[in-house]
Amino acid sequence: MSEDAKSRRVADEIAVIERSFDITLPVEPWREAIEWLLSHHRWHQAKELLLKRLAVDGTNPTLAFLLAQACHLSHQPRDAVTWLYRAETGAVLPDASRFDAIAIEMGAAADQAVLNRLKDSPDSVERQSLINLLALWGQDPAAGATFISELEIDQKNLVLNAFIDNRLIMYSEGNVGLLHQVSLLLFRRKRYFALELVAQKFANHPDVLADENWAAVAHSNVIRVLNLTLAFDHGRQSVRYFFEHSTGEELLNVAQNLRFLVHDCIDISPQCLRLFLERLWIAERAKFPARRHNWSPSPEDQGERVLRVGVLTEWLGSVYEFSITKYRDRNAIQIFAFSYLNFDQSDPRHSEFYDDIFVVDNLDDDELSELIVSLRIDILIDLTGQGSWFARRVLDYKPAPIQVVWTTKLVTTGNDRVDWFLADTALVPPEHDDHFTEKVWRYPQVITPWTSTFSDIPPAPPPRRVAGRITFGSPASAFKLTMDCIALWRRVVDQVPGSRFIYSFRATNDSQFVSLTQRFLTAGFKPDQFLIIESINDGDLQRVLSYVDIALDSAPFGCNRTAAECLEQGVPLLTQWGDRLIGRYTATQLAALGLDGFIAADAEEFVAKAVALANDPDQLDHLRATLPGLVARSPIVDPVHAMRVLETALRGMWQHYLAQSRPQA
Repeated sequence: MSEDAKSRRVADEIAVIERSFDITLPVEPWREAIEWLLSHHRWHQAKELLLKRLAVDGTNPTLAFLLAQACHLSHQPRDAVTWLYRAETGAVLPDASRFDAIAIEMGAAADQAVLNRLKDSPDSVERQSLINLLALWGQDPAAGATFISELEIDQKNLVLNAFIDNRLIMYSEGNVGLLHQVSLLLFRRKRYFALELVAQKFANHPDVLADENWAAVAHSNVIRVLNLTLAFDHGRQSVRYFFEHSTGEELLNVAQNLRFLVHDCIDISPQCLRLFLERLWIAERAKFPARRHNWSPSPEDQGERVLRVGVLTEWLGSVYEFSITKYRDRNAIQIFAFSYLNFDQSDPRHSEFYDDIFVVDNLDDDELSELIVSLRIDILIDLTGQGSWFARRVLDYKPAPIQVVWTTKLVTTGNDRVDWFLADTALVPPEHDDHFTEKVWRYPQVITPWTSTFSDIPPAPPPRRVAGRITFGSPASAFKLTMDCIALWRRVVDQVPGSRFIYSFRATNDSQFVSLTQRFLTAGFKPDQFLIIESINDGDLQRVLSYVDIALDSAPFGCNRTAAECLEQGVPLLTQWGDRLIGRYTATQLAALGLDGFIAADAEEFVAKAVALANDPDQLDHLRATLPGLVARSPIVDPVHAMRVLETALRGMWQHYLAQSRPQA
């Protein structure tokens, strides 16, 4: 797709969502916009707008049917039955005949009537099987769960899936064993949205973890699935429970999932998170002791020679993550990549970034460690993300004399066999040293391990001049959004009359769009105050930023790479200083650019700064014109400077190691 075509796609998407907000339009063009919302997973937003219009228009069969469809898709079968009844009869379904009565009290005949309304499949055998299932369920829920697990259901039939999901969850209430089976079934059927409801049920029975170890595993699996639905608030609650109650075997069974989310548990102090992760390592080593693979340089090998640096990465396809290595001093440093996943070997950039690349997906931990030792790697850098299992075990084998993690790790590893955490002085000030098991090696100013993806794209003109209103947005990734963060954004929008908020993210499944829309509505956004735009690639962020006047950082987990890219497009970005690494990325970049005025001390000041900037059009025009040049002249996006700083840090670590390893006189 060409750049012009991508820009038109984003523009068309924004235009159709804008049209859906205008409930005064004639029914037909407005209905087409609502159908677009439904087909693009904005089910909750469509439902809210339909309710708003029906309150004005009265009973309209077409709109009532669309509302029933929105209820189907958003897994609200009770409301779906009500609105289908209104669409067909024009009347309100009596309370005595609502879904609960139909589904539970009136038995199989009523269930058949509901299914006939909700399902238009001509397959009479399948329909009869489902009717038999629902009749059986009222007598024997366990048998019902077994029966449905053997039933093949068309994944495209979201209406029926929603109905079955709700019946599953309804009958498993209070039965933790059945709830576990239901969670596994829903996972196999990729019913991620329904798993949010399961997580809520688990939250109602936290004591289950003390009773059955398998329940701890089930609960942890639900945590992992919540990443697919963006329901991180439930995940944080689950991690908090494990943090307070679990030890030994339970911790070991769920360690991988806990490591994935533990960085975002903002109600746990960084010092306690460090102790928690250290405890995970104690439990893991007790059951899976790591065989040490290491080597030590000989006396003649300890001079000022070329350093051999290894990089652990899960995927080299994400070239930006360490692209500054293109500018390394080859007389001072060699860099070898160990990639778990294969990569596009035809991409010539890989040979520029690394002296050699090893795809190690077929090696176990022992074999990979032996390979690293055989290559006599002096310094091993872990560039895998938080919770990655690939690098975690290898680092415990200690295959290199010096092991380093960079800020791709969002908290400490908790592993005392990792020597250094590499960061700048603003991101990890000395008073935060006790957040880390590793020692902190600080370089003097902010650098980034990637090169910009937007530097060749000229900024768009000020969007408020075109739209006639202020548009806020955020470059933050979806997994960083807490309910408190979205509510803070809503406070800003509410205090700037007529303003909108636009958000772009790359969904991996339908449930993510549904969940994110619902979270915006739950946080208090009105349906016509926000737009959620589908992102296909990194370039889509730049196109969305062309519609944004002021960007708002996420909190407490701030932006990182996208912060600089936002500023490169002339879009001012407001943030807060955080009390730990994950909340300081954006602030350190703004401070390095001399933009301390964009950094708030707390949420109240954040709102005040955003409102003041929105009411200062001259300042917005000035920033749009000058920010790109300011960033371009900054060391933040200078890959040559960043590589020199990194080389100095690595050489300093090596010299420190040699000094520590020399025999004392």
